[in-house]
Amino acid sequence: PWRSMNPWLMTAVMLLAWSVFVFQMKIKFGALKHLAPEYRLDQIPRRIGLLFKTGIGQEKLIGHTRERFPGIMHALIFWGALLIGVREFSLMGEGFFIGFQEMIPFLGSGRLTGFLYILVYNIGEVAVLLMVLIAFYRRMVHKPARLELNWEGEYVLLFIGGIMLTDLLFDAARFNLIEIWGHSLHWFEHPIYGRESEWAPFATGLAYLISGFGENTNAFFYHFCYWGHVIVMLTFVNV
Repeated sequence: PWRSMNPWLMTAVMLLAWSVFVFQMKIKFGALKHLAPEYRLDQIPRRIGLLFKTGIGQEKLIGHTRERFPGIMHALIFWGALLIGVREFSLMGEGFFIGFQEMIPFLGSGRLTGFLYILVYNIGEVAVLLMVLIAFYRRMVHKPARLELNWEGEYVLLFIGGIMLTDLLFDAARFNLIEIWGHSLHWFEHPIYGRESEWAPFATGLAYLISGFGENTNAFFYHFCYWGHVIVMLTFVNV
């Protein structure tokens, strides 16, 4: 009974979220039209280099000695979010097709890279969650003089933390439903690479912690965290 996701609900949620997103982008691009025009097609190699160096590489955050630790902390949150992007795409697809990750090139259960990605994103989620907790401590307790405190910073951290935590709980509950109570849910299993739970150490540890709550509670975690994750992520895109 727990096997199927809900394509109609996922379609409704996505249509609502992306309609709001397009509407907001239309307003923002409308404001940009009133700015002075600037030619941006020159020095393309330099611009691409700056994109990787400053944007993806987060050079400005980690390059200052005095603020090295908070810079690394914010960079890890950013890199973790990029890393987990494929996971978000995969989970959204699960709302339409069971085992959607099997359709993503090189990330299916028949390839080692699929299992490696499970390991990487599981570690990445915990790393991001840890950085979010440290960031909250700095904002709420330590309060360094140079740190600008505002509600926007808090809600961003809450959204990011919520995205990571709901995914970890979703996997943990799914592992329990499959391994303890024999539910027919999709997961990775390979004669050489083993089981998905063996590649997700933190989700497996969390599964052990919540296994004592029983089958119905784990089923609740499974559904609530899946849809909670999707809604939190799509809301975050729009705020």
